[in-house]
Amino acid sequence: MEADTAQALYVGSAAVRNLAGGVFNLRGVNFVYNGGGVTFTNEGTFNVVGKNTVTFGVDFHDQVVVNLGVGRLTLNSGGSEAGTLNATLGFTFRRK
Repeated sequence: MEADTAQALYVGSAAVRNLAGGVFNLRGVNFVYNGGGVTFTNEGTFNVVGKNTVTFGVDFHDQVVVNLGVGRLTLNSGGSEAGTLNATLGFTFRRK
C-alpha cells in the first residue's frame, strides 16, 4: 500500500494491518491519526520514504521491519517494537 499525501492520513475507527509479506510505503505524510482506539500493526515491511516528519497518533505495533528515510518518526500513542528498525544517518525516532 502506498500512502502519499502532503498532509495527514486519517485511519478512522478500524485497525490497520500490514500483513506478512506486505509492503506499506508512507510518503509525504506528516501525521497519522484517528478518532480513538485504532491500532496500526506491521507484520511485513513498513517504509517511511523520503524526507518526512511523521507523527503517529495511533498505537503502532511493529513485528517485522521498519525502514526509516531522512526525518523523524514520533509515536505518541504507544505500541510495541518486536522487529527490526533500520534508520539512515540523521533520522530521529522518538516514543512519547
